[in-house]
Amino acid sequence: MVNTPKFTARCRRLGRSWFCDENGYALTLALIAMPLIMGFAVLVLDASRIHNLHTDLQNAVDAMAIAGARELDGRGDAITRATAAVEELSQNEAWFGQGGTGLSFGSKINVVYDASDADASTVDLIFLTDIPASDDTPIDDAFVATNEAATPDEAQYALVRAKPQSLTTMFPLPIGGRDTINVSTEAVAVYTFAACEVTPIYICNPFEETATPDDEPTFNDHFNDGDTYGKEILFQNSGASSTLPGNFGFLRTYGSGANVLANALATGNPGVCYGRKGVDTEPGATVGPVEHGINTRLGLYNANFKNNVAAHKPDKNARFGQKITGNAAQDCKDYDPEEDPGMAMGLPRGEGGEPLSSGGQVSAALTATQFDEYWHVTHDGLTESPYEEVDGAWVLKDPDALPDHSDVRLDIRNSVHHNPNPVGDFVPSRYDIYLHELAQSTHVHASANEETGNKRMCHTSGEAVADRRQIFSAVINCQEHESELKGAATDIPVEAYTLMFLTRPAVSDGSNREFSLEIVDVTGKGGFGLIDDSFREESVLVR
Repeated sequence: MVNTPKFTARCRRLGRSWFCDENGYALTLALIAMPLIMGFAVLVLDASRIHNLHTDLQNAVDAMAIAGARELDGRGDAITRATAAVEELSQNEAWFGQGGTGLSFGSKINVVYDASDADASTVDLIFLTDIPASDDTPIDDAFVATNEAATPDEAQYALVRAKPQSLTTMFPLPIGGRDTINVSTEAVAVYTFAACEVTPIYICNPFEETATPDDEPTFNDHFNDGDTYGKEILFQNSGASSTLPGNFGFLRTYGSGANVLANALATGNPGVCYGRKGVDTEPGATVGPVEHGINTRLGLYNANFKNNVAAHKPDKNARFGQKITGNAAQDCKDYDPEEDPGMAMGLPRGEGGEPLSSGGQVSAALTATQFDEYWHVTHDGLTESPYEEVDGAWVLKDPDALPDHSDVRLDIRNSVHHNPNPVGDFVPSRYDIYLHELAQSTHVHASANEETGNKRMCHTSGEAVADRRQIFSAVINCQEHESELKGAATDIPVEAYTLMFLTRPAVSDGSNREFSLEIVDVTGKGGFGLIDDSFREESVLVR
């Protein structure tokens, strides 16, 4: 309103000065607008509280999903560990404050997961076999692994879903007359790993069947059933594109060429990382450098490695029945086993076993007699051989005089054995014997020819290492992927990753090369966790 002299005079003539008085006009407008302003302010405050509740719930389920997924490594107790991790995190008051029920103004959320009491839990933990390709697609029962019956291999993802939290609004909602809003959220996380400082080798699953049906035992099933314990597996590679059970090949490294591969085999540093789902392979490789790279782990230095011994330390316990001539340059160059096993004996080969289609073999486990013979030759302080050659075969001169070392076998069983399914009379694996020798310092005992497990004569510039005989490998169903493996292949699915024990040096015969290994651990079902140090493990949110 414009206050002009003319307007003021008119108001006075009409006697309505009170009507035209503008004093208090702003206050009047403020009083009229106050309910709207206050309502809007309360509405903004409610919106902020809803946002904060959603953020708090999201942070909680994010943390719980990550904690649960971190345990989903496929091992037999993965689901149990994942459940316990989520429970423990939800009960930690440092993470989630305790508060009243509901969310009236000023109260706090109470995020709880109790696997044994669904009603008391404010979140649900659900294991998924897969997730939709798009975040816009909801997760339905088709992706759910039934928690009560799920196997560790099926539980690939952890879904944590918050039950609706009721927030009491300060501003009554006009629609339906409600004064509460339900807020919920969810998070999905997955376990992942990368193997970076490992040997760039893959092995063809020795238990793979051609056109294996879905219900055939997997590599992990065989390991979990004890089928690999104490079995020495002879793996072969002819340099050709063979993809038969018992073949081995190479994973891609940071560069190309036999010398690059040999150095990666010697150091366990391929310069690249290998993922959980698939690997890239590298065909070919010259025989010599590959053999020489692997054998540095046992203190044998040939070709380029003999000029760089300090960079390739041998294992602390590298006894393998080597002939000792006293000429270190020769004794530490090539594998030259003693003909008379009583002079020096490596960990014995298993008798019999199953031949593989590659030409390799899965041997039988050691017998009690083989163990007694090995312990007698290597640890009983013999100065001459208890064997003699008869018709081209080495036999004990007096089998009845062979000492019984069942007490040692019992000691190994009670301390360091990794048999997932021990049955009958226990005879340890070669790997368990190796561990026991290290623990008891018996690896320094000399055989009749003075061989010990300490290759100090071959490596004089530093201490040996206790895990150099461990070989890390991817396991591939080679027959299933035969066509891809004929050349450099990309993203080949991995059946499992395995930790293997090098039982004797690698050898070459013409274009063929071979080495003998014991499988001592696997990722996933049945694994002991010995292999975990080879991984960079984490869990990541995926939706």
